Amino acid sequence: MKKYIDTNVFLRSIDGDETTVKFITNVLEGEEKYWVQNVVLSELVWILGTSYKYSRKKIVDIVGSLIKANNLVWTGNCDLMLAVDWFEKGLAKYNDCLIVSAMDKGDKIVSYDREFNRFDEIKRIEPKDLIG
Repeated sequence: MKKYIDTNVFLRSIDGDETTVKFITNVLEGEEKYWVQNVVLSELVWILGTSYKYSRKKIVDIVGSLIKANNLVWTGNCDLMLAVDWFEKGLAKYNDCLIVSAMDKGDKIVSYDREFNRFDEIKRIEPKDLIG
């Protein structure tokens, strides 16, 4: 069983949400592996540039540290047709469908996005569920 991290978790950590900061700190300093779909990095770069108005330098500093983290496993594996099918059915936003298409039955997604609850194959959990 793998645990994936969604974009909104990284954003809430950047925003200073105490629980999420603690979770991300535990992830980055711990030994447990977490998977991150490449599309999450793309979303993060986009949002930091457009909504947060961060400079390219600041964005590169943030995403560079995440890319270099030893226990984040970056993956581009996904099933494009399955993601498109789920998107057509209205299960979730397209990028979220991409993330789930890369996951195996029983995997978990750490996210605040309740759309992930629509997928029976996986389980959504929030950072508060993973900190002691």
